[in-house]
Order: sequence, then structure tokens, then C-alpha cells
Amino acid sequence: MGTNVIFDLLGSFVIGGMLLVNIVTLQGNASSQSDLYSATRVTQKNLVTVVEILQNDFRKMGYGVADPTKCIVKADSNDITFAADIDRNGILDTIRYYVGSTSELKETPNPNDKLLYRIVNKETPMSSNLGLTRFLLKYYNQDMEPETNKNAIKIVEITISVESPFPINGEYPTAFWKQTRITSRNLNR
Repeated sequence: MGTNVIFDLLGSFVIGGMLLVNIVTLQGNASSQSDLYSATRVTQKNLVTVVEILQNDFRKMGYGVADPTKCIVKADSNDITFAADIDRNGILDTIRYYVGSTSELKETPNPNDKLLYRIVNKETPMSSNLGLTRFLLKYYNQDMEPETNKNAIKIVEITISVESPFPINGEYPTAFWKQTRITSRNLNR
């Protein structure tokens, strides 16, 4: 064998090795992007689930209440209680939404996720672990000015963030939603 053949063989081994490393790296990147896409998609679906439940109840806020100033019972930044006949049976219900603490979800790797609780009347609180990390409520009067008097609230603003319970590449995929004017027709009578 001549030296040219040996150099050709060594060169082909080096080029083949570089191609193999590139293929493995490409496969790893594709897998990582697929994981990120899947986690983001699940996070967005969780956000949609939370929003649909909230919108359904908040639209009914004050329904069946004779005096709209008595509709909102409690109004805090992450805790609201209001009256409505949500099942349309002629009997007023009291609905409460509030957020638990991060210590309740120690079994998930995400240190920021919390449970969102929903209580109808005095029943057992129902909660969901959908990766909620932020639930912020702001209240306004009919002129869109911040309102602290629960009897004068006409508009409720909701801000929600949902994160994946599991990190992807060291980060938690996040989905964010903000409804700037949830107003119930029943509050504006």
C-alpha cells in the first residue's frame, strides 16, 4: 500500500467521523425541540382549560341577584367570591376562586406552580393542578378606574400564567393569558 492510500483511508475516517457526530447532534437537537414543543402544547392546553372554566363562571357573575351591588362578596388580588345562579335553578350560589400556596405542590419539579381552587356554596373545594403560577385579579368601576369598594365593581381583569410542571432544557414552558375586561351583564344593570 502506498502512502496515498493510507492518507485517503485516514481522511475518509475523519470525514466519516465528523458526519457521524453531526448526525448524532442533529438527532439530539430534533429530540430536544420535539420535547419543548410537546411541553409547550400541553401548557397551552392547560391554560385554555383554566380560562374556559373561569370565563364560564365569571360571565354568570350576578345572574339572578336582585341587587347587583350585592353580587361580589369578596374581592382580593388572588381571591374572589361572588353570587350567581350558575345552574339556573332559581337558587343563588356562592362561587369562590382562590389560589393555594406553592408548598401544596411539592411533588412537582416546578417550584412556582400552585393549585387553583373553586368552591361552589359550601361544598368541598375542587382544585386542579394545571401548572398555574399566576392568578391575579384587578377590579374596576364602569369608568375603568381601579375600584376597591366591592359594591362598585363593574369590571374584573384576570391575569393567568401556566407553566409546565417539568423543565425542558432547564426552563419551564409558559403560557400567559390576560382578559382586560371581564364584565358581566348582570353587574351593569
